[in-house]
Amino acid sequence: MTQQIDENLTEREIRLKMVVDIAHELRTPLGGIVGMNELLLSSQLDPEQKQFSETIHDSAKSMLQLLNDFVELAKLDAEKVVIRSAPTHLQTLLDECSYALRKLLKSHNIELNIVFSEGLPDTIGTDENCLRQTIISIVTGATKYVESGTIRIDIAPAAHNAKKSGISFKITLPPNTVNRNGQPLFTVIASENSPVLRFDSTWLRLSIAQHLLNLLQATVSIQDNTMEFVIQSN
Repeated sequence: MTQQIDENLTEREIRLKMVVDIAHELRTPLGGIVGMNELLLSSQLDPEQKQFSETIHDSAKSMLQLLNDFVELAKLDAEKVVIRSAPTHLQTLLDECSYALRKLLKSHNIELNIVFSEGLPDTIGTDENCLRQTIISIVTGATKYVESGTIRIDIAPAAHNAKKSGISFKITLPPNTVNRNGQPLFTVIASENSPVLRFDSTWLRLSIAQHLLNLLQATVSIQDNTMEFVIQSN
């Protein structure tokens, strides 16, 4: 049966509905692959069979994550994400980011160094989920092009504008981080005319971060492999 589309939906809402419907259709078989493969991993396997099964598991999980990212980007594009500001404990937030990223960074032989400046308040008034997702999206997106070394996140007090103060989050990649054309990663991402990375997983995750930063009304600056964003504490 052909599914009818509500004529009152905007073009962005129609795109969101299509993405969600497609993602739902793909999640079902992928979920089956992940579930059955987990049963396989719990059985008696020789070392080679276990390695093959772990590769299948990791690949399927990566595909599920990409699907979730596409849905999230579609929601942001359709302006379906609402900011809800509340007191957010900075140390706890960054600990959660570090925990969520640990397995990915370990697999790429990358260290994460988080540095808190003196004079920081314990909490910031912002949307905790959006800020957490922003940091994770930036680091996850960049990881594809980081061969090894350390990703550093500096958190410090900063002037948000002439009247209000904010918190600066400065994410610095290793100096040897370049894209396929040998250019610094963040510099290329910042360009409006950047077809090289467009539509790969890095572009997808940094696009999510860009949308979230807009929602958070952050000021963003990029220089080579350093991205800094400042968020006003509400």
